[in-house]
Amino acid sequence: MNSAREGKIGIGVGALLHTIVPTQLFQHYAQTKVGGIISGTLIGFVLYFGTILGNYPVARAFLDLGMSTAGVFAFLTVSPIFNLVILILFASVIRPRVILKMFTAYAATALLLSFLLPAFL
Repeated sequence: MNSAREGKIGIGVGALLHTIVPTQLFQHYAQTKVGGIISGTLIGFVLYFGTILGNYPVARAFLDLGMSTAGVFAFLTVSPIFNLVILILFASVIRPRVILKMFTAYAATALLLSFLLPAFL
């Protein structure tokens, strides 16, 4: 899949989220720093857009819906690697134990930075 198509998919999903998701419901869970980080990480773990290009419109939709900047930052930093599809792809080539160790280290570092860095944004 080329990057232009992935970007269009991200724009489409972002627009769909912006239209369908009730703002009050989303804000209830994702408005706080901790809730936003948990929501951004869980949504990013499930959704897969290929390269990072598809994530930007979706992240903007999350921001417009009321997700905290920490949650959006967590979505953008954690989801490109710590993702169900990526885990399955790597697990087909490398032992799952090695992958879980590396992905856990990456996710823990990204989540720690998601708690610390948004204070400077």
